[in-house]
Amino acid sequence: MSTRFRVGVYGTGRGTYLARLFARHDDVQIAAGCDFDPARLASFASSFPDARLFRNYADLLAVDLDILVLASYIHDHGPDAVKALQAGKDVFSAITAFHTPAEGVALVEAVEKSGRQYMMDENHCYAREILEMRRLFREGILGNFLYGECEYVHDIRNMMGRNADGSYHWRAWLPPFYYNTHSLGPVLEIADARPVSVIGQAVESRIAGCRSPIDFGVSLVRLSSGALVRVLLSFSAVREPYSVWYNLYGTQGAVESDRWEGGVVHVYREGDLLVECKHRYVPRFPVCAEEAARAGHGGGDFYTVHLFLEALRNGTPLPIDVYQACDFTLPGILAYRSWVEGGRCLEVPDLRDPAVRERYRNDHFRCPQGEAVREG
Repeated sequence: MSTRFRVGVYGTGRGTYLARLFARHDDVQIAAGCDFDPARLASFASSFPDARLFRNYADLLAVDLDILVLASYIHDHGPDAVKALQAGKDVFSAITAFHTPAEGVALVEAVEKSGRQYMMDENHCYAREILEMRRLFREGILGNFLYGECEYVHDIRNMMGRNADGSYHWRAWLPPFYYNTHSLGPVLEIADARPVSVIGQAVESRIAGCRSPIDFGVSLVRLSSGALVRVLLSFSAVREPYSVWYNLYGTQGAVESDRWEGGVVHVYREGDLLVECKHRYVPRFPVCAEEAARAGHGGGDFYTVHLFLEALRNGTPLPIDVYQACDFTLPGILAYRSWVEGGRCLEVPDLRDPAVRERYRNDHFRCPQGEAVREG
């Protein structure tokens, strides 16, 4: 198959790994990479010796590319994606989609105006256990979704250091609320609903070595279906291995991922005699099982890239488009805001609606950055 997609990568840390997944496809050429860190850029070049190398993002965007793989710092994703769309590139963006409500409005309108494609790489939506949970609900085996609990608890205190320029890395100051898409995103996919309101509460930082002002962030998210989801997030809890866990309840049963063994699910379902039946099993990958099994995040890394390219080839809808990316991202931003404002229940706007967008166009609420870092 001849080359159809020329791919550029911005941010060659995780971006190099994503580029390798793209390069497995015969119609993809990794044409360029960009990073301000020369060591990371050199590592990228060793994997893709024919790619052009850049230190400046504007120079990368001037290159003839079809796809921009966006793996820059998390708080830059929104503006970086807008620039790529305006430059005529389709965008495959790492999480999260943006950092403020106003950036969300700008991103949606850049997609609509440019006519280019945008997908957020929420890989946990395609982990093996999540695909099975979605099947159980979509086929009606567990009835209608009512309530869910999910968490992303990952001790990254060893990564809360400084950048080359002396500033603190985003992991040092980002409230864990903002990093909610690994936990909430899959639940929204399974529930086939969008968030409509959120309440946030937090435990302020007391764990040694945590530079973030928050140890635990907890949010309650109401869905358009009436269902409720509790989300727990932490960057400093003493936990090994890290926990990405889901427990979902329907009108006819429940399903829970295993806390300690990846890819395993437990199903609780009412039988004909209303007797609880418990099943523990390892689901199969639905397609491309061998390739998915070799990829990270429970197979999700393979599927997001695979499905993105398939949608571009066939002109079919993207699995996580810009509107879903907003639904996944906004509850985290607003949960933090809710906590700051004393736990007030806040609307989660639907940025599909131009009238709603007008209310958030100039909403630049954001968490403090380096000045909020704990030095202890």
